[in-house]
Amino acid sequence: MDREAVVKDLRDQFGRKSVLYADEIAELLGKSEQALANLKHRHGLPFPVKKVGGRPAVSIYDVADWLVGEPADRRTPEPKQAPGSPPCVPSPARRRASLGKALLALRTQCDFLANVFAGLEAISLADVAKVTDRKPKKAKNGGI
Repeated sequence: MDREAVVKDLRDQFGRKSVLYADEIAELLGKSEQALANLKHRHGLPFPVKKVGGRPAVSIYDVADWLVGEPADRRTPEPKQAPGSPPCVPSPARRRASLGKALLALRTQCDFLANVFAGLEAISLADVAKVTDRKPKKAKNGGI
């Protein structure tokens, strides 16, 4: 199948649009929008995503090229860097916060609750011991 036929098919399916939004890409791929967002953030999509009207969108032509199987370097050329300018460095990926502090707080709470439980158990045992000591003792001399 050639690119023009794929573009025509996509336009028949989604209307006379030049861009497809996340819900339409998800429908095309047979995925949910959440799965599409996960793919975008984890592995990246096989086509460039642009902001159109504040929403992420993909060119219908890039999607058609991908469906036809054209290599990515032919679909979207990288922007040329001006000579003498510093190299473009991608922004660092947001790192997940460390769970160390939360685990330490949880361990501290568990230790505290274990100490409270041990203290309550000691109080309870002391009360049981007092009750058994209070029972009247029987006289040995027949009650005199």
